[in-house]
Amino acid sequence: MHGRKTPGFIRIGIGILISAVFLWLVIRQIDLNQVFREVRNINALWIIPAILVYFIGVWVRTTRWCILMRPISKNRTSQLFPIYIISYMANNILPMRIGDIYRAYIAGKKQNVSKSATLVTIGVERIFDGLTMLILLFVSILFFPIENQIVRKVATLGSIVFLGAILICYAVILKKAWMNWIFRTITGKTRFGNNPRMQEVFDNLLHGLDSLKAGNDIFRVLILSLSTWLIEAASYYLVLNAFGFFGTFLVAMATMAMVNLVIIIPSAPGYFGPFELACFIILGSAGYGDLTGFSENVATAYALILHVVVQWIPSTLLGLVFMWREHISFREINTD
Repeated sequence: MHGRKTPGFIRIGIGILISAVFLWLVIRQIDLNQVFREVRNINALWIIPAILVYFIGVWVRTTRWCILMRPISKNRTSQLFPIYIISYMANNILPMRIGDIYRAYIAGKKQNVSKSATLVTIGVERIFDGLTMLILLFVSILFFPIENQIVRKVATLGSIVFLGAILICYAVILKKAWMNWIFRTITGKTRFGNNPRMQEVFDNLLHGLDSLKAGNDIFRVLILSLSTWLIEAASYYLVLNAFGFFGTFLVAMATMAMVNLVIIIPSAPGYFGPFELACFIILGSAGYGDLTGFSENVATAYALILHVVVQWIPSTLLGLVFMWREHISFREINTD
């Protein structure tokens, strides 16, 4: 038992270490007293609208997930929205991005569908998220270039990862017979060979990709992907307004894209560290600092308000409320 738990502890430790390093990279270049002064001086009237717009974006994301789930189970947005928020809450307070597992587990239990197929739809959703972020980041950089090499490397690496992932998904869909042959060949050489349960799980994983077959559904998913992230960028823009920046919306787009690409990196619960460093890089003097008038201190203050006040606290509290309302416990999911 202890041997099985050790890799999990190692991954948690690595995530915490990465977050600590990223936070150190920010803290060593700022004046914390000045950061807190910037936080106190914001126009707080923009914060409530920013939170509301943020949750509108989550609602649209949930609508997109309904479409991806359609081959598995027919759902309404109102049915899946609480599950989505619970997954946010779990990612905020638990290690190893366990929120996606929570989402698959709860959706599978409530809808009586395959949890593994549901998990694949979440993976497909992540791929569309990544591709959308790259589009928005490239558009922003096209109109307002950034010479920062970190931003360019994030965009390049993201392109390789997400374009490669979508190509693999379609390769699997088009060559299902090959995938089954490969699976049977590999498992046939192990103690799991000819295990009906293993074959069922594998078939469910393939079934989760069926949403990529329908052209009309893919078009809707693309439109909703752009819509949800433009809405979230509007939340970022409202927080920029709170700090006195009322310039181009493209700055908010680039910041939002950069943050969501960087937080893919393994980290502590709640993405603390990568989130702050991404804002620091793109809004500070090495990024859009000349355009926004933001110093590194202001960029860090912006990251704290956006991350903690607009996103982390509201989604965590609402997720706990939904979890209580759905009569679901952490222990139930962890021991299932």
